[in-house]
Amino acid sequence: MLSVFHNPVTPEITLLDMYELLDRYYWIGRGNSDDLLNTKEEKRFKELAVALNERLKRNSH
Repeated sequence: MLSVFHNPVTPEITLLDMYELLDRYYWIGRGNSDDLLNTKEEKRFKELAVALNERLKRNSH
C-alpha cells in the first residue's frame, strides 16, 4: 500500500479504495498518542491513514 500511495500517478479511485480497506475510521480514531499504537506496523497504518486522508482532501479541492 505504501508503494502505491507514493506513486504520483496512482488514480484517486485507487487511493479511495485503499482508504476504505485500511479502515480509516479505526486508525484515525486511535488518537495521536504513541502509547495507543503498540507496534511499528500499527504506527505505519496510522501514518498511512492520515496521509491518505490529507492527500484525498487536497485532491478534492
